[in-house]
Amino acid sequence: MKKSLIALAVLAAFGTAYAQSTATISGKFGVAVGKGFGSDANVHVSDGNVTVAAVEDLGGGMKAGVSIDMRTRGREQNVATASGQEIGRDATVYVSGGFGTIAMGSVESGNGIMGLGLGGAQQSLASGWDGNLLAGVSYTNLLQYTSPSINGFNISLTHIDSAATVGVTTTKAATSAGAPITVNTDTGISAQQIGATYNNGPISVSADYAAFSNNTSTTSTSNRTRVRASASFDLGVMKIGAGVEDNRGKVYQSTTSSTQSTNADYSGNQLIIGASVPVGPLLLGAGYARNTENGILVGDTSNGDETAKGWLVSANYSLSKRTTLLGTYSDIKRSGGAYSSSGVSGTTTAVNTTAHTTNSGAQFRIRLMHSF
Repeated sequence: MKKSLIALAVLAAFGTAYAQSTATISGKFGVAVGKGFGSDANVHVSDGNVTVAAVEDLGGGMKAGVSIDMRTRGREQNVATASGQEIGRDATVYVSGGFGTIAMGSVESGNGIMGLGLGGAQQSLASGWDGNLLAGVSYTNLLQYTSPSINGFNISLTHIDSAATVGVTTTKAATSAGAPITVNTDTGISAQQIGATYNNGPISVSADYAAFSNNTSTTSTSNRTRVRASASFDLGVMKIGAGVEDNRGKVYQSTTSSTQSTNADYSGNQLIIGASVPVGPLLLGAGYARNTENGILVGDTSNGDETAKGWLVSANYSLSKRTTLLGTYSDIKRSGGAYSSSGVSGTTTAVNTTAHTTNSGAQFRIRLMHSF
């Protein structure tokens, strides 16, 4: 029986108010053999999502819809540790028409430049590039307007809110008491973003500008701006892509000494390039990325900007339209930014070198995944 008919039967149980709605159930599940940073190779669930989507025709060219996503990670023997095995993920509701689309929801916002920047190359890793090498995904509540498409061109206006702790907490150095000094410790964030996309034939382009207002745990504010742009071009025999991201703002430091600044300048620049080549049912891919961050605190000395570089190769074999076997190998190296803070009593250890060790090196994953 078709999955859409099954979904309609479920909706019918809730009354005739849903009679004009159509619904679909889709998802994916993947299991992999792989090795991450500082771990032995093991078998693990890599992907697992079930999505229920419904849409209703409102008449006059207007539609309303909802999409609810749930993550599943298989069986957990110990019930006490089963939290997070089946949890809600993206959930949105929208209204669309000739005016465009207005959507609201709670979603996982993507990296922003990897999608096009990898040029069709695939990646599946225990410590993925989206969060370990480049900017990671974030979990936000949003209100978004997207314009109608005109010859493949759209603009979007987005308001983002998040009540959860966001951003990356960076340990600069240890105090004499052993407590770390942390920066960018944001307990709430809001942002306004304007973006544009263009999709026409072999060309895809995406760009956006966002202004963030970060409310820190001491009610101070650390604002920043972000510019992202990425593009891909399908040549037929291969696809190429590239992306850049630039962040500018102030560093917020939750613990300070008399020689350290609470509002040091911060900048972060990211670059990604990638390419893929189809060979029958096999898609070969490769990518390179670089991330440089500079947020020196007064009183600190360092070996320069903290830099992370990485490369990957991938091979994705389509056993069918819905079943794929993906292999990914990646290597990441970190350097610089080994902070030794003389501004804090008793601090002599450049603790960032430890972070470099635990977040650098080679990793691989071979994943079998089926979608439905």
